Amino acid sequence: MTDGTEVKPIHIKAKYVNTDVALLVKHYVADESPAIVGYEHETGAPLFTATVCLPDPPAEGCVWLKGWSENEGIPEALVEAGVVRLTGRKCYTGYCEAIEARLLI
Repeated sequence: MTDGTEVKPIHIKAKYVNTDVALLVKHYVADESPAIVGYEHETGAPLFTATVCLPDPPAEGCVWLKGWSENEGIPEALVEAGVVRLTGRKCYTGYCEAIEARLLI
């Protein structure tokens, strides 16, 4: 991922994260699609990468969100915080499915 732009801190409440988060919007090197990375607001410790880069790129202005494993609840928390809006499109990746979302920030 390449360096990106920091977004105003938001509170994220998900299965494994319940804290104020500084979001950084970066870009994947492979296809330049946006990547959303969350860091603990106070310490800067990395918490999650909300997106995934897949061979099937998301629509223009959208990202693929991963809501499995350690990211359980992250897509819903990003919707609640007004960071993204789900499009309804999904992409299967192995045993999981990525959810497409329009980036609102």
